[in-house]
Amino acid sequence: MSYKFGAPPAGKGKPPATPPPGPRTIVFSGREWTVKDSGGSRWGPGPNLFSPSTDTVWVDTQGRLHFKITGSKRTWYCAEIVSKASLGHDD
Repeated sequence: MSYKFGAPPAGKGKPPATPPPGPRTIVFSGREWTVKDSGGSRWGPGPNLFSPSTDTVWVDTQGRLHFKITGSKRTWYCAEIVSKASLGHDD
């Protein structure tokens, strides 16, 4: 279901109290990055499961970026970040 936040769809009651959360973002090296979330589906490269969890990708207090593979038994999650800005050859 999709509708403009603040306007309930016809016959569907009230809209949510807050908008649904967007993708997780981090700031690293002066740029904003989106943390990849495969939502339980397998995506490329791979196919892999990508988790936006703070257990898989984070920036420490010294500004260093960390990635960690997490999971147990047969389900493992990796991390990937994607720049929100274009990183052309002149950047």
